[in-house]
Amino acid sequence: MVSEEVWDICFPNWREHADAPEPPKRTPEEDAKLMEHLRPMMDAIEKASAKRRKKPINEWDAALNPDPNDHY
Repeated sequence: MVSEEVWDICFPNWREHADAPEPPKRTPEEDAKLMEHLRPMMDAIEKASAKRRKKPINEWDAALNPDPNDHY
């Protein structure tokens, strides 16, 4: 199977976007504004993650990773 055929099977619409132009580059100011917008979400994710870090996510996680240090 040719690699393009694999892409066609796994990502049927890839050809529509393959020749799309690159988006314009962001300025450092735009990056800073974006990070300011994302920071509360990132902090909330980190806080939730820290709460359950030592607990299994579900019974499958507990069964597959019996060592508490393996839980994310």
